[in-house]
Amino acid sequence: MSMLVQKKSKKTKGSSVKRKKTSLRKKNKCRYVALPPTKKRTGEKVNPKEIKLQQGKGSPKTGGMQGGFFWHIFHQDVRVGKVFINYNKDTQKADIQIFINQKSQGKGIGRVAYKIACEESKYPKIYASMRKDNIASIKSAVAAGFQEIPSTCGQIAMLWQKNISFPIKIFEELPEELNNSNYIDLLLFLAKLKPALRVKIIDESTKQKLKTWCVTNHFSFLSNERNYICIALDKETANRLQKADDAYEPHEYELGRLLGYPACCCKNISNVGEKNIDEWEDKFIKNSKFKGEFELINPKGYREGYALISHIPCSSACKHSLYIAKEILSIITYYKDNKHFDKWKYWVK
Repeated sequence: MSMLVQKKSKKTKGSSVKRKKTSLRKKNKCRYVALPPTKKRTGEKVNPKEIKLQQGKGSPKTGGMQGGFFWHIFHQDVRVGKVFINYNKDTQKADIQIFINQKSQGKGIGRVAYKIACEESKYPKIYASMRKDNIASIKSAVAAGFQEIPSTCGQIAMLWQKNISFPIKIFEELPEELNNSNYIDLLLFLAKLKPALRVKIIDESTKQKLKTWCVTNHFSFLSNERNYICIALDKETANRLQKADDAYEPHEYELGRLLGYPACCCKNISNVGEKNIDEWEDKFIKNSKFKGEFELINPKGYREGYALISHIPCSSACKHSLYIAKEILSIITYYKDNKHFDKWKYWVK
């Protein structure tokens, strides 16, 4: 009897130990083996004066096309990588890419090569795109003068540009009482993307302040009895604009061209007719799909004051309108920390 009890006791004990081991295995079970952490690249930063670029011949995909550039990167006469600029003649866009040899990474070579390549190229604006987790490349681009811009894909989009020639002080001195939509017209005007502009201002005090601003900065100012104000670089253009605006016969095309709108867009609006413009704009915004970078030409934010263009594009893929929008976006990006550009934070947030 005692022997049977002893055997049973051993079996129970063994069963208990087995269950315990199984429980531990389940608790510590790991389905995937974790990869070892990436070794952090260390080393002293290079002397920028020791970095040289030697122009070479790139392939059709690495700067070898017409308008493209390719350079070998050298540090102390040792080749450490390559950098090239691809140019798309259809979009007139220059994109830069850089590759540094693994042994030479983490030494600050990228930021120097970025800057030299951008400055040696003939382009005032150069774009770059990189993965969001590529922190090293992002930091190198920022150090070289790139700024993050709105992205139309899953990557970080950045823009480098030469010093912008924009009369920022004159823009800052604009009256604060203007309608939100007035500022995009005046921004385009000061950026020389509009030879003239037409705004409606009813308040006499605001109208007088705007007139004073025009006189101070030597712009022509004309006002009619319908409270429409014409502003232009010279009196002749202002007179032509006001004459076209007051004409009884159809004048949509001529007026649009005087305001700096693309010819294709002016032609489209002339077919719509002036009295139908507001209704047409609402339908256009509602029914159009602005894909990719063409979201920049969506006029829906004009009344709120954050649009990048002041006209209705002829289509949701108008390249002429896109050019204007990109030019304005570059200015907004450059002055994104200036409080006078807060209206456009929609594009640079």
